[in-house]
Amino acid sequence: MPAILQDPEVLVGLVSLIVVVALAYAGFVANQKRERRSHTLNVLIQFSTSETLGKADRAAAQILEAGTLLPSELPDDQEATLMQLLDHYELVATAYNTGILDRPTVRHVRGGAMRRAFRLCEPYIRAHRDRLQRPELYLNLEKATRHMAKGKT
Repeated sequence: MPAILQDPEVLVGLVSLIVVVALAYAGFVANQKRERRSHTLNVLIQFSTSETLGKADRAAAQILEAGTLLPSELPDDQEATLMQLLDHYELVATAYNTGILDRPTVRHVRGGAMRRAFRLCEPYIRAHRDRLQRPELYLNLEKATRHMAKGKT
């Protein structure tokens, strides 16, 4: 062992430095988590404050309120409303799947609504995928809602 490490004052200084670095890192990580949750909430709050999305959400809620699966085809006005909502959920789901948004926060704030919308719209989505020949349509939403349903974060 080098002679410098045998000096008790040097060892105390090194241990103190290690503790300071560890505490700084822990603080940095905690701050990053807080900022990520805050960013996620801001994205999700935009849903509530957006006039277009708010109207689409209310209209889609009326379409889905019966709690029955949607048919594979809808009237044009209902389809446009539903597409706005599903497009928004697809965007949130993509950010959820890639880890851009805080998963527990998304699951807690919008997860139930996203799962319910996908479950009730699944026959419509599958038919729409076939009609457009786009098998990836709303695939991130499907993946995210299945992940949420398993209770994973």
